[in-house]
Amino acid sequence: MEENIRLELSDWQFNAGLLGFYNILNHAGDDIIVGENYIEFNIDVFEQFEEKYFDYLIYTYEGITHWDRFNKYFDYLSESKKEDFLNLNQKDISRLNDIIKELKGYLKRPNYSKVYEFIEGGIDILELQKSLDTIKIKKGETIEDIKQDIYKQYNVLKNIHKYVYSSKGKKYLFAKTLIYNIINQSWEGVAFLNRNTKQNDIYIDYKETFIDRTVEYLKEDKGKFKLNCFITGLPIKSKSSAYDMGFLIDTGFDTNRKTSHVWDFNNDIFICALARMIYSCMPCGMFFSTSEAGIFVNANQKMDNLIKVNNNIKQSIKRSLKESETNRNLYVYKALIEAMEKENLSTSIYELSDVQVIRKESGKYRFNILSKEIIEIFQQSNNQLLSLIKVGYKEGKTYNYIYPLTIERILNGVNMFTLIHRLLVNKLTTSDGITNFFSVNHIKVLNKVNINFLKGVGALDTSIDRNKLIEDANRNGWYLGEEYKKMKNREKVKGISYRLLNSLKTRNSESFLHNLLNSYMYVGKQVPKGLVEVLEDEEKLGVIGYAFVTGLVSSALNETDKTNIEIKGEK
Repeated sequence: MEENIRLELSDWQFNAGLLGFYNILNHAGDDIIVGENYIEFNIDVFEQFEEKYFDYLIYTYEGITHWDRFNKYFDYLSESKKEDFLNLNQKDISRLNDIIKELKGYLKRPNYSKVYEFIEGGIDILELQKSLDTIKIKKGETIEDIKQDIYKQYNVLKNIHKYVYSSKGKKYLFAKTLIYNIINQSWEGVAFLNRNTKQNDIYIDYKETFIDRTVEYLKEDKGKFKLNCFITGLPIKSKSSAYDMGFLIDTGFDTNRKTSHVWDFNNDIFICALARMIYSCMPCGMFFSTSEAGIFVNANQKMDNLIKVNNNIKQSIKRSLKESETNRNLYVYKALIEAMEKENLSTSIYELSDVQVIRKESGKYRFNILSKEIIEIFQQSNNQLLSLIKVGYKEGKTYNYIYPLTIERILNGVNMFTLIHRLLVNKLTTSDGITNFFSVNHIKVLNKVNINFLKGVGALDTSIDRNKLIEDANRNGWYLGEEYKKMKNREKVKGISYRLLNSLKTRNSESFLHNLLNSYMYVGKQVPKGLVEVLEDEEKLGVIGYAFVTGLVSSALNETDKTNIEIKGEK
């Protein structure tokens, strides 16, 4: 038996690949040893590795493919068939037509048609898709009138479903989808992602490009090799037998064309076949909730931590996707916090501090460092953050959710003042272009998260009672608004709110206090003692000021029924 091969943790992309390699082998039931900062395996694991590679990807990502959407709707349609389709309505027909158009479009694509030769079943899928046709329902017609058309399309869909979900159909069609939705988020230009490849069988293409060369390299006698792999340190025969990192998205470059990218035009960044194969496993290590939202936590102090944290994230995202089909991009953030919280139950917070978090968003990598302070902020604010997941505002055609906007700020070390300001202005403004789906109480929750953040980064005294500070300022703002309403001056409350917001935007404590004094003088009341604290520093001005205006706005908008209600999930 060949001796075991050991690979140690290295840069974040290699670590993502190493985790992906572990996930593939673990899913296949192969033996793999997990050490302190390494994994060990035998060369035997490369037998049919191409099958294991795609098996894991299909198992993991089946639920985010368009084939899965088709499958779910076909199941729904099959249930409706028991009712002779008479329980369908206009909306169902519209959805059916969308599925038909989408399916027809996909089945005609050249990248899919190249693998039809490998799918058995006696069905000419290209001819079958020509029979797909949208169902037209005229004005005044009922489902009974178009029932025969529905039956005709159902029978076509039934044959397509049988083809797609056959063993070979699923093997090739799902793999093709994941190549262009998941794999190409990490690497490009080689194997089946090489536009000039002449191998239509994607499994053989992957095997010939990565696995065969790796096995050949591992079996070589390396005694006289003089060079070393840039990543693994393993011996390499020569530069001509080495590989570069040019196939990695947003990382590598063509060393033959871009010699100016290296010192003295002499490239020393080359890797061995084994490292290249590990990098190809990156899509199995970085987890995606959609083709545009992925995450990897480079908890590289221990291999065990790397595995547990990232698999916690994967499980969290999978649970969320089962619960809801909407806002899938949000689940990356939610999963990160849940994974941190779960892992810290069994791990010292110091072991997970200062780890790198890499997110893939809309084709770009985004990097953050999770410090001990940031992890603690997430832990302290988790219940409040959960209450913000489904709320936000729509500006034009763009949806802006408060939850990811808040997480982004915490990760980047930015306070919530500008976000709170924007939400309050949105509440006060009547505009055709803006639709709000949040209450003033959500702004109040955001204020509490902001205090946790300011305390965590040392910008606010940790002895401050968060709830009392927010509640007192919020209550004072609400009572001032009520005094104006007693005097039949409700509209003036909005004007005062705008003036106070302008003072807060410019961090002008004197202007804020001046407007406050005038407002209280108008209603013949004394300024509450706690509000004078805004003069102490900018952070207190922001915290107290925005909490006060939040209460004022709740009065102006008559959201009194929501101001003191605890949102589900908040303690």
